[in-house]
Amino acid sequence: MKIKYVNMPQGSGRFNFFLRYCFNILRTWYFFHIKYPHVKYKGFVRIKPHTTFAKRNISMGHHVQFGSYCNISVDTNFGNNILLAERVCIIGRIDHTFDIPEQFI
Repeated sequence: MKIKYVNMPQGSGRFNFFLRYCFNILRTWYFFHIKYPHVKYKGFVRIKPHTTFAKRNISMGHHVQFGSYCNISVDTNFGNNILLAERVCIIGRIDHTFDIPEQFI
């Protein structure tokens, strides 16, 4: 396993970065194999604590990150290179359509 030491916080050493990287892999494995096995992912995904996924058809690509306390409750597909801030909730099934440009929700 080759780790790219990019985007390290200032003052963080490689050892701490390596530990955080390993714990992220373990946490992601736990989330998607034990807690939320219905969620499918393809590549590097970072899940912060207290993020929840409803039992829906949810999939995500590579380089996807969810901040703490996110809640995903709809069928959705996250592509590649997605970053969600803390406390983002994606809810509703057909009550929040966003496929019509320039129409307010």
